[in-house]
Amino acid sequence: MDKEINLIDYLPQILQDKEEYIKVFNADNKEIKILYEKLNDLSSDQFLEDLTPNGIKRWEKIMSITPKSNETLEDRRFRIFSRYISKLPYSERFLRNWLDSIVGEGNYELTINNA
Repeated sequence: MDKEINLIDYLPQILQDKEEYIKVFNADNKEIKILYEKLNDLSSDQFLEDLTPNGIKRWEKIMSITPKSNETLEDRRFRIFSRYISKLPYSERFLRNWLDSIVGEGNYELTINNA
């Protein structure tokens, strides 16, 4: 987290130098910092590209994916993303965009068999 939390600054000037307030608010500063970090993680977990390790575990549980022991977080995130967008039906344009993002534009040949 980039933001530094100091609750003592919110007290009136006359109370900012009192030892009791300093000790209490320093303890609270740590808790507020943890809260901000958790809120940031929660925000990141709303998007598949930004999943945190806890978000990855949650999505794997939802999708019944068992992670392999040698997979990195990026591999696990890719499996979740692939499973998420693999639901049919989708259009040819969507399929081409998806293949472009996964294997790169022009690195595949798409043949559509309507029969």
